Amino acid sequence: MRTAEILSVVFIAVIISFLSAVALFGVFGVASGVGAGTIASAFLSIVTITVVATLIFYIGLRRYMAERARKTAMMTLSEDERKIVRKMIEMGNEAQQKDLWREIDFSRSKLSALLNNLVEKEVIMKRRHRRTNLVRLTEDFKGK
Repeated sequence: MRTAEILSVVFIAVIISFLSAVALFGVFGVASGVGAGTIASAFLSIVTITVVATLIFYIGLRRYMAERARKTAMMTLSEDERKIVRKMIEMGNEAQQKDLWREIDFSRSKLSALLNNLVEKEVIMKRRHRRTNLVRLTEDFKGK
């Protein structure tokens, strides 16, 4: 997860909790004998609880959505494309195209065409590496 993304979630949670605390104290007011330190502690507690709960919810939701998107996308792949993705997960999410060809019983042209399809579907990334290609699963498809 990106730092900017986490900071924006925390920022939104802080704003929401701050507004909630202001509304809470605005509606119920401050009881007599309650000092500024107690109010500050209550504010800090509300902000902390809201930020932690929001982050836990956000991270869980993000993981769930990523897993669901991965499963849905895997259903759209052909059996041969799924075979390549499974083999790449076995090989550590990254492989040279020539090594992948040795592991999977496809012709070089069929493997190349399937890999090009997977690049178009944003399942893998390919880049030139000496006389072959280095093939890597995108973040959404990395095996766990």
